[in-house]
Amino acid sequence: MKSKRLHFVLLAFKLALAAGLLWWVVSQVHFHDYTDPGSSDTRDGVLSALGKLHWGVAVAGAMGFGISLILTGVRFWLLLRAVEIRIPLATSIRLTFLGQFYNMIVPGTIGGDAVKAWEISRHTGRVAPVLVTVVTDRLIGLGDFVLLSLLSVTICLGFDLVPWSELRLGAMATFLAAGLCGGGLVLMVSPKLRRALRLDRLYRRTSIAHHFEAAGDSATMLATHSRILLLAWAISTIGHIFFLGGIALLGMGMGLNVPWWSYFIYLPLIQVLAAIPITPGSVGITEELYIRSFVSAGGTASIILPMALLARIIPMLWALPGLWVVLRGSTLPKADELAAELHQREEQEYHANHPNE
Repeated sequence: MKSKRLHFVLLAFKLALAAGLLWWVVSQVHFHDYTDPGSSDTRDGVLSALGKLHWGVAVAGAMGFGISLILTGVRFWLLLRAVEIRIPLATSIRLTFLGQFYNMIVPGTIGGDAVKAWEISRHTGRVAPVLVTVVTDRLIGLGDFVLLSLLSVTICLGFDLVPWSELRLGAMATFLAAGLCGGGLVLMVSPKLRRALRLDRLYRRTSIAHHFEAAGDSATMLATHSRILLLAWAISTIGHIFFLGGIALLGMGMGLNVPWWSYFIYLPLIQVLAAIPITPGSVGITEELYIRSFVSAGGTASIILPMALLARIIPMLWALPGLWVVLRGSTLPKADELAAELHQREEQEYHANHPNE
């Protein structure tokens, strides 16, 4: 009873925070054309910015999102093969759209990663490798965003395209994110490092020690397939370039006057920060990050906001094919039932592989 009450209070707080942030974001923009008091120039409002977007540019940008999502399914399929779980590529792409549907459309506590893990374990009987693959897939996705931002910073500084004073905040944030993501990935695939840090002693004292053991075994298996991991990373990079390029097309199509490099430095960091579930779907936080980042690059908030909104709406439209998967029979249990079922399957799998424990 207390846990349900706490969950309700936390959800109410997140919703209130999201509403407050959205109000703050909207208060920073002009919906109609306005006169800049500093230069006396007439600037576009939100409505004019949307009106200038050519449908051909919008379609091209939207296609970038779709291609990125399909390549995410290919990446997940490769990682599953590394832990000796073989499903058809079409199934992996179908589950990717299903996960996108639950992440973007369906409110509640069931996330897309949990849906994919439940679906695959239901048909293969293996849980721990699936869960590790899901986490690794997410880490590669986030880490690759950081790598793209880091590469963009390096190019800008290496070729003197941008002075350090303009890149300082973005570069420092990139270096910090690179350290965290890289450290997490190394820790996950290195049992020696986990033992050196004595993490095994910590989790052996918990009631879910076998979860960590099973996850460690699967992570070790993943680490032995360096070619697959590198190929998955390369596919992820291509997919993210399409994703970032799609948003850049939307911004340029609305006349957002910022340098090209700002898209490839700020957008990846925004995606990484938006993955932190401070508000539902990071509503309000993502939009504020867009405005803060691109205003610093010389953009106008009234043009940045519609770009940010389209960058949220278009992935939601691409999540709709997941509805077709649901209608074809992918009916899920409730969130707590799904979690309990995954837990039970993982315990059974662990004890089957470790009969003497």
